[in-house]
Amino acid sequence: AALVRDSNLDVFHGRDIPLPNDAIVHLAKSTSLKSAWIALKPGATLGSLGEPVFPHVEYLHITIDDLAERSVRRFIADVRSTRLSTFGLTFRREPRHADLMSFLEELARHPNASNLYELHLLQDPNRYEELDAQELPERPDLILTLSTLHPILNMKNLANLEITSPYLDVNDHLIDTIVDCCPLLRRLFLLPSYYSGQVPKATLKSFVTAAVHLGHIQELGFPVDVFTEAAHLVTQYSRVNWSCIHLHVADSPLPSHHVDTVAQFLYSWFRHPELQITASEPRILGDIAHADERAIHAAQWEERNRFMHPWKWWTPEMS
Repeated sequence: AALVRDSNLDVFHGRDIPLPNDAIVHLAKSTSLKSAWIALKPGATLGSLGEPVFPHVEYLHITIDDLAERSVRRFIADVRSTRLSTFGLTFRREPRHADLMSFLEELARHPNASNLYELHLLQDPNRYEELDAQELPERPDLILTLSTLHPILNMKNLANLEITSPYLDVNDHLIDTIVDCCPLLRRLFLLPSYYSGQVPKATLKSFVTAAVHLGHIQELGFPVDVFTEAAHLVTQYSRVNWSCIHLHVADSPLPSHHVDTVAQFLYSWFRHPELQITASEPRILGDIAHADERAIHAAQWEERNRFMHPWKWWTPEMS
């Protein structure tokens, strides 16, 4: 409590510490605070404080229980810092399509929306601790599609966009549209936060689209379907990418007989000598059932790294 009430506090990162309302209000009115990650208690009733909040923050991330709570939305709407460049939300409960879309519309209309450099919309993975060996519930109202995220397309200065949700519908059209509308992206992560062994909808073609059209991209991540033959026949572009150093493929399946083909395809578009491809760790909250299968795929993606950059694993004993 004493730390929160320090009048000269410039950084407060309490992502796992739900604060009482009075402590949140004190932080929100602080004129010295520059960077904050705060966690609201479930059912927090803050509402509008009648004045701008977090007036000088540059980084702000808020963990909330339910995006449908109007008091939380009003509280966020009062953030008026002209220096805010990084904003994020972590959801303890999955936001409904309608709630997230309306929130993003409000965010895109915010007076300082053009200053946003980074946007993070994250699902708390602890939500799925009790779903082991169970399927994720079917909830059409939670599916996040391009129409849900459409307001983000107006934030032309975004350099870092990260969205994690088990209900995120990642496909080629979604990625093509984001790439076309946000050309300054350096990092684009569209990932499920709960894995159920489903075949991804996005193909390797989306990696190519990002490689060609995002000239500053350094990190790119989404589940990818490597089985679609059309993905290996993309020839309409002549440029290659020299900036990307990290591709994350989540739990994308990669059979052993596809390793060399996928490696050749990716190397034809991504040429940075330090490029690494990473996959999900085998044991992920909520999906123990697919741990063994995921470990096999992760090993195959690691083999792909060796195939593309064999000199990194060379030792004198191998000569």
